[in-house]
Amino acid sequence: MIEVTGLRNQFGSLVVHDNLDLQVRRGEILAVVGGSGSGKSVLLRSIIGLHRPSAGSVRLNGIDMLSADDSARQAVEQNIGVLFQKGALYSSLDVIENVMLPLREHSDLDERSIRDLAMSKLALVGLRTDVANTTVQSLSGGMIKRVALARALILEPQILFLDEPTAGLDPVGANAFDDLLLTIQRALGLTVFLVTHDLDSLYKVSDRIAVLAEKRVLVVDTPERVANFDEPWIQSYFQGPRGRAAQVSQQQEKEHGN
Repeated sequence: MIEVTGLRNQFGSLVVHDNLDLQVRRGEILAVVGGSGSGKSVLLRSIIGLHRPSAGSVRLNGIDMLSADDSARQAVEQNIGVLFQKGALYSSLDVIENVMLPLREHSDLDERSIRDLAMSKLALVGLRTDVANTTVQSLSGGMIKRVALARALILEPQILFLDEPTAGLDPVGANAFDDLLLTIQRALGLTVFLVTHDLDSLYKVSDRIAVLAEKRVLVVDTPERVANFDEPWIQSYFQGPRGRAAQVSQQQEKEHGN
């Protein structure tokens, strides 16, 4: 579904990515991790078209996004959903209007149909109908993430991009969001590109993990194999106290579920 080849991102003299390759399989949840400055969000923005890389190619569902004409690129862009850091909701719009916005811009549906679809997406992410007409400012952090997720899903995309979706949430809220993501991904068959530093989320939801280091993808594999990869940053991240605790917690949850 996603194929990045030879990607180079450079800002002045600063090279963030150099000859970076990454493939995301259809129907999987791929998580991307890396140290500060490794360019996780830059990679995401390069894939979805918000940043044009210095070199390389980005293909979404077989379409080269850097060379495609406007109509082909727009068709692909309407088939992706994005949940940005902190939700990126419009404070001037109420909840339902935030969710309706992509359909208003990219469909010819009448207003009632758009509202009905937006209400169904709010229900899908576990929000009550009385939330629809509330202001963004009145929402909790967890509710903001759910509204942003509903908006990301409103065009019924095949690919979902999430940038630090559990950042700022307490452990209970983060775990609830992870459960929601897994339920929706499995129900809709989504391909998910997830940028996160949340170790609990990594072990709970990801099929594979890609580690950004040394300006490229250093390794991409299952969580268990990545955690055992012989590289100093990876070992300190996955085998430190928090990493080991996340592994144990997820193993216990799997055993309890069985």
